[in-house]
This record gives sequence, C-alpha cells and structure tokens, in this order.
Amino acid sequence: MVEGEEGAEEGHAAATLAKARAAAQKMDDMERELRMKFCATMRALLVTKCQAVFVGITLKNVLNLTVLVLVLQLDVKKGLPKETTEDAYKIVGIFFLTWILMVNMAAIMTRTISRIEQIPDRLAAAYISGINLIPAWGYKDFIAASIMCMDFIGYINKDKPMTYVYYALFVSFVSGTLQLILEMAGARFEEGTYVRGIINTLMACFALGCAFAVNVAVQMVVGPQTFALFSFKMKYAFGMLLFTPEINRNVTNLLLNEDVKGKLPIVLTKGLIFLTGTGNYVCAQAFKGVFDILFKSMIKSDNLYFDGGHMQACCYVTSICVGVTVLVALLPLPQPYITLMALIGGMNTGWSWSDFAVHYLSQIKDPTLWSMWLASMGLIIVAVIIVLMVEVVIIKIENFRKKEDDKED
Repeated sequence: MVEGEEGAEEGHAAATLAKARAAAQKMDDMERELRMKFCATMRALLVTKCQAVFVGITLKNVLNLTVLVLVLQLDVKKGLPKETTEDAYKIVGIFFLTWILMVNMAAIMTRTISRIEQIPDRLAAAYISGINLIPAWGYKDFIAASIMCMDFIGYINKDKPMTYVYYALFVSFVSGTLQLILEMAGARFEEGTYVRGIINTLMACFALGCAFAVNVAVQMVVGPQTFALFSFKMKYAFGMLLFTPEINRNVTNLLLNEDVKGKLPIVLTKGLIFLTGTGNYVCAQAFKGVFDILFKSMIKSDNLYFDGGHMQACCYVTSICVGVTVLVALLPLPQPYITLMALIGGMNTGWSWSDFAVHYLSQIKDPTLWSMWLASMGLIIVAVIIVLMVEVVIIKIENFRKKEDDKED
C-alpha cells in the first residue's frame, strides 16, 4: 500500500511538473511572439518608413533645388517660378529627371543590400522596402508639378473640381498600366537584380503618386475651406482607417487562396495590389492633415526647437505614432491592421521631421546652393546615425533571451 501511494504521489508530482513546464513554455512562446511583433513593428515604423520619408523628402528637395538653380538660374532665396508656360514645362521635366535619378540610386542600393550575405533575409527585406519608398517622393513632386502645370495652362481648373478628379483617375490609370507592363516585362528577372530593383521601386512610386492625386481631388471636390476643417479631416482620416485595413485583409486572403489565386488574371492581381497600396498612402496622408491642424501653432511658430516650437511638435507626433502603433501591434488584431498602422505612424513621423528639416533649412541666413547641400547632408547623416542606434536596440531586444534559450537547448 505504501509503495502504491508513493508511486501515485510521484506520478501526480510528475504530471504537475509537466503542466508547469508546459505553462511556462506557453508563456515564453507568448513573450517571444509579442517581442518579435514589437521589434518588427518598430523596425517598420522607425527604421524603414520614417527613415525613407525623411531621407527621400530631404534628398529630393536638394536635388530639385540644384537642377532648378542650374537650369532656370533660380535664386535660392525665392520660390518656384510660374510666370510662363515654358517655366511650368521645365519644372515638370526637372522633377521627372530628379525622380528617375532617385529611382536608379534606390535600385543600386537595394541590389547592394540583397548581395550582402551577412544581412538576414528578413532584415534585408525590411531595409529594401524602406529604400524603395525613398524615390516615391520624387514621383509625388512630379505629379504635383504636373498638376500645377495643367492648372497653369488651363487643362484643369479650381472652379471645375471634377477636372481634378478626372486627372487623378488619369494618373492612376497611367501609373497602374505602366506598373503592369513593367511587371510583365520584368518577370524573367530575379529578385536582387538591378531591373527587379527598378520595378519594385516604381511600384511604391506609382502608388504614392496616385494617392497624392486622389488627395488633391478630394480637396477640390469638397472645397478647400471644408477640407481645411478639423472636423472634416477627422472624418476623412478615421473613415479611411475604418475601411482600408478590411479591404487589405480581404485582398490578402484572396491572393493567398490557392484555389482562387491561379485562376485570377495577372492584370487583376497586380491591380488589386496597386489599389491597396494606394489606399494605404491615402490613409496616411489623411492623418497627416489631422496632425497638421493639431500642432499648427507649433509648426508655424518662428521658434524652431522647444517651448512651443517645431521640434516640440515633432516629438509629440512621434510619441503619438509610436505609442498607438505599439498598442495596435500588441493587440490580437489581424496583420493588415498592424501593417497599416506601422505605415501611418512611420510616414507621419517622417513627414513631421522632414517638415522640421525644411523649416531649419529656411532659416539659414544668406543661403547658397553649397550651404543647402551641406546642411541637407548633415541632417540626413544625423538621421541615419539615429536610425542605426534604434536598429541596434531593436536587435538587442530581439536577441534578449537568445542565450537563455541556447542554454536550455
């Protein structure tokens, strides 16, 4: 009897220990999953999207300025000339050439990163997605210049808002068609090649350019006065936030369905990917309008730093974007919601700091082309250093319990 009781107690103890180990393992798995989600979200927000926006806007601004000074003899202290049709056409051409230059630079950078074997595939994909976004700001400026040119020569008119809608549809159609042609022509090129890098970069460019055109069309249709109201911007932003992630989730599920995927024509699949990307950027731009009104007094202040200045507004925007994005990432939500929030947070953080950079550069006394280049490169270098520091912290968080796991194994 005693031996039987002892055996039962040992069995009960062993079962209890096994349950405790299983519970501990479950907790470890949950902790690791949340930690990886946090790191992936922070990398998408701060390292790729935010960095791409800041570097892209700052770089294209100084490149555009350089070409305008060399070609149009533009005074650095003055704005863009709009006096003649010839100048309007030249500006469109200059912005187009700047964009093409940035696309080629991005393709070379992505090809270089893809060939560095020491960078894990997951990290390389994250870095490449950010680099692909950098030239998109050149395309956005090209679209903005084309809208200015069409308005100047009379093809579109603020008194006829639907002309902006038609032009937005035209931009979307042309961009989507070009992207489809490039995708089909470049199908034989493998990932990591120069041509493939060009195509991947153009996908981000075309989607962002279409989003900008759509945003301008919405502004013209509702009227500039209504569009400037905080109440409208809130409805616009949260309305987009309500529908965009659900559309993304359904499109993703559709494209991942093996029974349906093979039956869909490539035109439809690529078109759906293009439209979801455009919708994401429209949503991000809608929230930019909300932040611009919330911190308008700080952004417009002559004070560049804190005590109600521009840098303080940037810190507020960054804190809100990071806080909300982390919260969403740690909640049990579908991945499209997390991805969209990381995009919104990263782009608006980058926008706020790029606006700060523009404000900073505008306060340079007696600016010359060389001083603008020096200051712009200084800002980009500082941003890159900060992002590298953030990346080091993210990697340390990812590897936080790696040694303990190795010891257990």
